[in-house]
Amino acid sequence: MNDKPELPSQKDFAVAYKAIALARGLSGDAKTVGAVILSHFNARTGQCDPGTDRLMARAGVSKRTVVNATNELHARALIVKIHHGGNGFRSRYQPNWAGFRQLVADFEKGENGDEVVQERASTRCKNVHLDSANPCTLTHIRNSPKKLTGSDGAIGYVRSKPSEDTPASVDAERVHGLVRGSLRRPRSPYRLPPSVAAATAAASDRLAAQIDSLSETMRTMLTAAVDEAMRQAAVIEEQKRQGAGLPYLIDRVQSNSWRSRNGSVAHDA
Repeated sequence: MNDKPELPSQKDFAVAYKAIALARGLSGDAKTVGAVILSHFNARTGQCDPGTDRLMARAGVSKRTVVNATNELHARALIVKIHHGGNGFRSRYQPNWAGFRQLVADFEKGENGDEVVQERASTRCKNVHLDSANPCTLTHIRNSPKKLTGSDGAIGYVRSKPSEDTPASVDAERVHGLVRGSLRRPRSPYRLPPSVAAATAAASDRLAAQIDSLSETMRTMLTAAVDEAMRQAAVIEEQKRQGAGLPYLIDRVQSNSWRSRNGSVAHDA
């Protein structure tokens, strides 16, 4: 790392928050402390030297946790900690913006190569001409109980009998009527197929688990900034690729925060 800090672009902050969330093996406390450090970085001067007490208060963790978290971020070369001895031996922090960009680029490269496939059991169908006057079989009854009749005792030949409760076939006119009735039956436009609904529910549960894994302070900050539309969009991202929901939320929140901050600065100017 150079002594002169690299000044990030507008997009780099959103990328950095996303990279912190995507970093595999990084503890939840380290992610929270890393996000707090990024929020203290001055994009104009490159200054970033929040004190330990400040990090403790913002992250809601102990001094030992802050020390361990900053050491973890330093060891992963995500945020380098530099001791300069001044101001009560306060450290300054230098985010690895290039490393953040590379981490997110690698993630998105893998995301574009994946294809979401809905697995469904294979269906065996039998073609039926609905205009035919001949009777047609709707279903084949499998695994139905059979009585051993006419068995010679050696081979055990079984003579199957059709069930009296379930008709084996119906005429084509009745089949045609069933098809017409199914087409006329109103359907709810908001009801999803079972497989899609299950996948959406699973993605929502995974996103909730990812948010719960964060520290209490990080969860509170995220919950206050996320609305229902953003949450639904994050569920869709999580459904496309497992693990992508939380980074998407953080990206959206940081982008909104940046726009609000720039807007207020421009207004003051």
